[in-house]
Amino acid sequence: MTSCSASQPIEHRETPRHPERDFWHSQRKELAVSFSRQNRQRCESPSGFNHKLNSWSLSDWITATAGELGEAANIVKKLNRVRDGIKGNAETPEQLRAMLADELADVAIYLDLLAQAAGFDLETIRRAKFDRTSQKIGYVFRGYETPAIPGPTSPLGNIAGSDQ
Repeated sequence: MTSCSASQPIEHRETPRHPERDFWHSQRKELAVSFSRQNRQRCESPSGFNHKLNSWSLSDWITATAGELGEAANIVKKLNRVRDGIKGNAETPEQLRAMLADELADVAIYLDLLAQAAGFDLETIRRAKFDRTSQKIGYVFRGYETPAIPGPTSPLGNIAGSDQ
């Protein structure tokens, strides 16, 4: 195992170009920029939350993000009860899954605002980190596969252990 010290430069190799990936990445990037712009406008607009991005510290933004993640974790706890056959939930598994989707969306919304407050574009830093880690582990992009739609047989659809 080699260690990296401050005196050793880190080698950055050029990521191979993939026209199909680059096209879809640029499309997603445009949507993400558009979303981030809309997200900030809604946050700061008098007809939105009327909350200036810089009126909170980074610790305020990360606390809000963590709060939403905690709400998602509580829903997953309830889904685990369903999976384990433990009674006590007032909501059905379907209601819990819908609630989980909403909380995960809230996490993403707050995370986007946190990144903006820190001076980052979330899509740019996410993609850069993904690409660095992919290169580090030797993952080679081979084209996009159609993602599975969460349902009863997918890992997300089976979170509560339903066989429907």
